Amino acid sequence: MMATRKVSPRRVKTPTTGKETGLCKDCKHSGNRIEKDVNGEFFMCWCPFHKWARFLRHDTCEHFERGNPDDEPK
Repeated sequence: MMATRKVSPRRVKTPTTGKETGLCKDCKHSGNRIEKDVNGEFFMCWCPFHKWARFLRHDTCEHFERGNPDDEPK
């Protein structure tokens, strides 16, 4: 008998609830950007609503509020 391999479920996108959507990098709560990639662009940030750092290019959570694009670090 051959052993079967368990496949982890894929991440399911949450259905839209009529709220504005975007990426974590567009949220006004995504402060204190950390971790730069090889191109010198930030790819992680701290969010006050989550215990761990978040990826800036991930989908947003229920606390998303569009921030001011001038506030982004250069």
